[in-house]
Amino acid sequence: MCAGGVRIGGLRGVLELWMSPGCTAVYLLKRRPECFTVWTGRFAEVIYHPPRTAPSPYPCCILEGVEWIQAIILGFVQGLTEFLPISSSAHLNIVGQILPEKADPGAAFTAITQLGTETAVLIFFWRDIVRIVKAWFGALAGRVPRNDPDARMGWLIIIGSLPIGVLGLLLEDYIDTQFRSLWIVATMLIVFAVFLGLADRFGREQRELKDLTFRHGLLYGCAQALALIPGVSRSGGTITAGLFMGYTREAAARYSFLLAMPAVFMSGLYKTFKVVTGEEATGFYGIPSTIVATLVAFVVGYLMIGWFLKYVSSKSYGIFIWYRIALGILIFVGLGTGVLNATSSAF
Repeated sequence: MCAGGVRIGGLRGVLELWMSPGCTAVYLLKRRPECFTVWTGRFAEVIYHPPRTAPSPYPCCILEGVEWIQAIILGFVQGLTEFLPISSSAHLNIVGQILPEKADPGAAFTAITQLGTETAVLIFFWRDIVRIVKAWFGALAGRVPRNDPDARMGWLIIIGSLPIGVLGLLLEDYIDTQFRSLWIVATMLIVFAVFLGLADRFGREQRELKDLTFRHGLLYGCAQALALIPGVSRSGGTITAGLFMGYTREAAARYSFLLAMPAVFMSGLYKTFKVVTGEEATGFYGIPSTIVATLVAFVVGYLMIGWFLKYVSSKSYGIFIWYRIALGILIFVGLGTGVLNATSSAF
């Protein structure tokens, strides 16, 4: 048995986790003793102690029903907020603490449900994506000129995806833990609301996607990498960068959608692999309920893409800027009064 232990109490009893320095293990604890599942890692031993008080008044079926309802709600939140410049991961964290489970659903749940919203992007922009992929491969084979706009866009998406891919792997432990602190989330919501407001106010909005250069593509990518910190917002970061570089609101939003696809799919598939192999868990939410949340996120996200592109083509980002600031202030108030926990986790 590894040395050192942590006891976690709650509705479903107490999970006693024994670990030695350097051990990494994530455990899925669900429902009551007679109907929950525990995932163990290679270097740890888990001992479950049922509650010493009266038995839970909630039968297994009710607790399981709560899990599914919460998963559907979180999937709806993911789909609703993924493409808006307000940070979907921040909202999943906050809403997760408001729900009965009262915990952040975690990085794995977030990454997997994002597969749903990015599949919505894949379908919505299917013709554009097929055209870009064909042109890119055609340029590699010499059948399409290398300066073809679609072939260039393929390279721009690849180059722009490098920063978030590299930093995501290097900073994975921080992304899954420290970066999810609500103190950081609230700060990023407000700080990047100010940046977005300045970009929206002073951006020249003269450039379209055809004017995108490799230098600008890399800068877009660096801005997207900032979204590894919950509260920044992937779309918010890239749109802010685009506006500062003089691109129109709609052009910045469209490139934001296309640029996010490689990074989100790779992140989601990577986390899915770790969950399936037992290296990581989705907290309170089992694999079936996580899949349902992903499907809900797909449907809601698909509807949001069309609305958002239509909205930004004629209106400013003002409503999102003020919403971010208000939400950040509310989080600070919730943390200060003890209503919210800075590092609450479902694990």
